[in-house]
Amino acid sequence: MEQPIELLRNWRKLISNLSLDEYSEVYVFGSVVEGKITGYSDIDVLVIIPNKKDKLQYLLKFYDEVEKKLGEKISYLFDVKVIYPEEKSVPPYSWFLKKSIKIK
Repeated sequence: MEQPIELLRNWRKLISNLSLDEYSEVYVFGSVVEGKITGYSDIDVLVIIPNKKDKLQYLLKFYDEVEKKLGEKISYLFDVKVIYPEEKSVPPYSWFLKKSIKIK
């Protein structure tokens, strides 16, 4: 298995293995996008879901997908935030989106 830093450097490959159909929008932000990966880095993901849906349910679903497709030993590399569309303009989410890459 690759070392955590190598996995982080290959974050696009990891994300491409996930089924993201149930989410309205998915962004990756933070150190992996900025190319500033350290031993303390993770893959920061911002998931936007339809209004009135259960955020916790979508969060658990995302981690479940990571574990099924990538394995339990990799799920700790992800830090996922789940929000509604109207929260995109509110800090800190608006800050995250300024330096993010849209995946879906």
